[in-house]
Amino acid sequence: GGGHNSKKAEGLILHNTLAVDPNKFRPEVIGILDQYIHNRNDAIDDEDWKETQLWIEASRRIHIADSKTQIVEVMDREGDVFDIMQNSLDLKHDFIIRAKNNRILKKSSEHNLFDFVKKLTPSGIIKLDIRKKKGQIPRKASLNVSFSKVTLSGPKNRKNETINCNVVYVLEEKPPQNQEPLEWILLTSLEVNSFDDAYKIIKWYKYRWIIEEYHKCIKSGCAVEKIQLKE
Repeated sequence: GGGHNSKKAEGLILHNTLAVDPNKFRPEVIGILDQYIHNRNDAIDDEDWKETQLWIEASRRIHIADSKTQIVEVMDREGDVFDIMQNSLDLKHDFIIRAKNNRILKKSSEHNLFDFVKKLTPSGIIKLDIRKKKGQIPRKASLNVSFSKVTLSGPKNRKNETINCNVVYVLEEKPPQNQEPLEWILLTSLEVNSFDDAYKIIKWYKYRWIIEEYHKCIKSGCAVEKIQLKE
């Protein structure tokens, strides 16, 4: 799996793609697949440039020649972009992306993705350790898991385009008092035909936290945001 993320400092974007082997009891970091430093100010006058282009270009630079390695791009909500998903499929990669947008669905009784997942019947329950964050208490949460196939519509000006994929819905039904429930809507190109398949998607998405820890390390340990690059 590869986790994408970026950190900004003084107008620069440091975009990393970290490689992780999920087939271990504890996921093993293989190394950095791609690292790119972009001057954000260069794009201010370019109306066609978008920061999501960094994700697309990084994916295109990942190439493992003559290999049977399966590449699964794991992304948070910033990666919920139709062109990012399509780019992954064009490269014959797979993706796991946490949904941010309430996308229009085709071939569905429900018009929108968020309405659709909330009506799915849970197929099982998992226990998940919730990490301490601002406004959130650490706990072992009990989560309902459901899944389904979906067909996503393209952007407004490209409604004729579609992506067929699967959605895994994770919901903490009874959070502690005054706590927001954990809720993930995960879009994936990987096959999800059973509870075990859905659990694997959730487990692999959790490994994206590794890149958060990596950036925390280079931010605090290496003080990357305080470094001033000069000619």
